[in-house]
Amino acid sequence: MNRFVVGLLLLCASAYAMHTFTVDDMAAIDRITGPIVSPDGNWFLFSSRIWNKAENKVTTLLWVQNINDGTQTRITSGHAVHDTEFAWAPDSRNVFFLSDRSGSNQVWIVDIVSKQTRQLTFYPVDIDSLKASKTGNYISFSANIYPGKSMEETAILNGQRDASRTTAMVFDNLFVRHWDTFLDGTYRHLFTAAAVSSQQGFPAWNVSADPLDLINLIDPATPVLGDSPSKPWGGAEEINFSPDGQWIAFSIQLGKEQAWNLNRHVYISRPDGKSIRDITPDFQARANIPVFSPDSKSVAFLATAQPGYESDRNRVKIYNIDAATTTVLTEDWDVSPDALEWSAVDPDHIYALAIEKARGKIYALPAKAQYANGRPVAHAPVTALAVTEVTHEHTVASFQLVPNHPNTPLVMSLSGYTFPTDIFALSGLDGHGNVVQLTSRNADIMSQVVMSTPGEEWFAGAYGDQVHSWFFKPHGWKEGQQYPLILYVHGGPENPWEDSWSFRWNPQAMAAQGYAVLAINFHGSSSFGDAFTRAIIRNWGTAPYEDHMKGLDFILAKYPWIDSNRMGAMGASYGGFHINWLNGHTNRFKALVCHDGVFDTRAHYYETEELYFPETEFAYPPYVNQTFFELYNPANFVAHWQTPTLIVHGSRDYRIPDTQGIGAFTALQRRGIPPGCCSSRREPLGAQPQQQHPLAPGGHRLDGQVGPRLSAPAYIPPALSLPSRFPVCGRARSAAPVCTQ
Repeated sequence: MNRFVVGLLLLCASAYAMHTFTVDDMAAIDRITGPIVSPDGNWFLFSSRIWNKAENKVTTLLWVQNINDGTQTRITSGHAVHDTEFAWAPDSRNVFFLSDRSGSNQVWIVDIVSKQTRQLTFYPVDIDSLKASKTGNYISFSANIYPGKSMEETAILNGQRDASRTTAMVFDNLFVRHWDTFLDGTYRHLFTAAAVSSQQGFPAWNVSADPLDLINLIDPATPVLGDSPSKPWGGAEEINFSPDGQWIAFSIQLGKEQAWNLNRHVYISRPDGKSIRDITPDFQARANIPVFSPDSKSVAFLATAQPGYESDRNRVKIYNIDAATTTVLTEDWDVSPDALEWSAVDPDHIYALAIEKARGKIYALPAKAQYANGRPVAHAPVTALAVTEVTHEHTVASFQLVPNHPNTPLVMSLSGYTFPTDIFALSGLDGHGNVVQLTSRNADIMSQVVMSTPGEEWFAGAYGDQVHSWFFKPHGWKEGQQYPLILYVHGGPENPWEDSWSFRWNPQAMAAQGYAVLAINFHGSSSFGDAFTRAIIRNWGTAPYEDHMKGLDFILAKYPWIDSNRMGAMGASYGGFHINWLNGHTNRFKALVCHDGVFDTRAHYYETEELYFPETEFAYPPYVNQTFFELYNPANFVAHWQTPTLIVHGSRDYRIPDTQGIGAFTALQRRGIPPGCCSSRREPLGAQPQQQHPLAPGGHRLDGQVGPRLSAPAYIPPALSLPSRFPVCGRARSAAPVCTQ
């Protein structure tokens, strides 16, 4: 693929006065989801999400664009409605979609030519995660259901609960709460419903009023405890119909140990519930994202190898339905794919989406079947040399192969640090195709704002390894002037800083205020090989800290216009942990921002929900061995804290509960360290009521951008009584960690 510059940034520059990027610009940007290609290959669907600042309301509508001539049409309308989860009918004219426009999230249909819409389902509970078979004989969706109960029984129980004056909740196993929600006893169940073509006008399709609960069929004798798709973020990508419409594949994790176990299995079933089977029966790790081969005889899926380790590398596996055999396709490929599509045009290739070296790329994987007695029984393992890198720059969020269009074989959603998501086409799949922009949803905004084009910097970090970083000059940079710098610390900790647009931690927001921004992909960041990712396990405070210190030294030496006396650091989640860690280990920064960060690692274990995460990162539960919980515990180094810090935390953050933010704030107060900004309109501490991990709705995101921007980085602390020296921690690759006070 040729390198390219997005033309929309320059398109109207002469017609408008350019200005630095603002938070209002960020909030006004159209958020796109898609594309979904029509069966005939002539159209693609996408959704457009706009936030109304004055009303603090979001509207999401559907659009369709012709791949041949570029004609773009909005096919649904409304205000403060949410049209989502869309899927084509086989006729390439009608679209199934989910909408809450009736007051309940249900299946609707729209004719893309006449734009007529009609509600098709009237189920007693809300539904989500819509999928439609290519043959049009079934749709699937999910709904929150009480184990062993029907939709109708669930609706009755929900009504009784809502009408009750009692608000007490009873729990006898974990989870008590997950992400931003207290569990109410329901689980996400996958349903199928027969779809029937109508021969008499609109609507062209109808959907059965009596859907089938596939999850209850896994064990008809016992209420099934499990979510399909997964919570909180799983969706329709975890469900797929076979091309012939005879199978449906999905994933689910069962049992009462889900808080400390990550054991997800892939199932296949006939859409009518017959022949349901677990195709990963002895699997102990996580399997997900099943897709069928074009002949409907095999299922490819993603699977990790280490139980309980959510950041383990995904392998592509292929299950042969007739032979009941499984082949590991990519054991020797040191890249972790996140999405798959098996090519109908070229069945010998599976296309995968993966983050590699901080970019979201599409790859072509050979998937040629091996035969025995004339039947496909296995697939040859893939070597790294056999993989084709199809795209190379920026980050692809999703893609679809296009049938019947050899000159436009693929469309994708693409974004970068200098442009938000739009839909693009690729002219070839051999790694040399040209990227062509198909939509320009934000051209009016982006043509008027100044962007800082990032550079990539590699330096010698911990263990002498080469460490990657992104570096942004401040907007309006002029030679001969000195500029402050902000260090960005990412969360995860395995999530890297990648070349994609973000509505949360967008470096452009800080560069626009006159700061240089350094974003380091420290040891533990994914996309730089499995060994580099795993380097943070039992190592939270050593190698990442060394990477950040050496990265700063490198940048200051290379760019002498950076004022080393005006540096700040900010981070969220693990990044917030690291901010608290920095406060106890260095005085290089004038101010810090801790967003939803861990303050006390041992206490956090007992407060959080997904226990498999700390049990892997710190080797054991703390009641078995608390060595690493205490070694890398920011609370143990509060005596060394000195830097003014803004604490921002959501009260509905159950991943890192707000008690962690309160603890850090308490430490700052008792140490006599003035915070950079410790209030919001509603609560002290910079807390955001009703907010999750990290902060979510638009208004609060604005607050989250404005507070750090105006207050924390520029704060100059008064003289404080400091300890004589900071603690020093170190850990060789294979040696026991050492930390001295």
